[in-house]
Amino acid sequence: MVMVLGLSGAFSVKSVKKLLSSSLQQHIPNSFVWNNWVPRKVNIFGWRLALDRLPTRVALAHRNINMASIRCPLCGDKDESTSHLFAECFVSSVVWEMVSSWLKIPPIYAFTSEDLLRVHQNITGPAAMKKMVQAIILTSCWSLWKQRNDTIFYGNRVDISRIFAEIKSTSFLWVKNRAKMYSLEWSDWCSFNVL
Repeated sequence: MVMVLGLSGAFSVKSVKKLLSSSLQQHIPNSFVWNNWVPRKVNIFGWRLALDRLPTRVALAHRNINMASIRCPLCGDKDESTSHLFAECFVSSVVWEMVSSWLKIPPIYAFTSEDLLRVHQNITGPAAMKKMVQAIILTSCWSLWKQRNDTIFYGNRVDISRIFAEIKSTSFLWVKNRAKMYSLEWSDWCSFNVL
């Protein structure tokens, strides 16, 4: 048992609060950086992804929720965890290859979802470019999650080219309007000649 004492040597609520707040700050493994160029729901999704708090099939099975299968609905090869769905899955790997080619950045190789959420930090260029890449990565994760849900709940077939097209169009609309880049043209976005 740890006794928490204040400066006077007596127990106090203030000293307990100080101890708890300092220990909480030390144990936060990653701090998700919010991006106002994507909607709040996508930021909340990204934050939950960073904390590994998405309701994947593995996470639901750990909560004793019965399911017919815990296999990945996109590829069917392995159990669906956040790391598998966003980094290891064949479908997501192809999506990341297409996104990195479109953005003209080095190939995105991610082993965990945290790796994906840090891609923008390794981009050379102005801060606006880093923020744009982060917005596109968040949009890509969001689109993969939507495809996963459409496959599970509606039986939609996985179409990688459709996922990529959705990433391009959705991120274009969000960045153009939320970053107030009203002069941004679709043709420039498609070739990623934006800054």
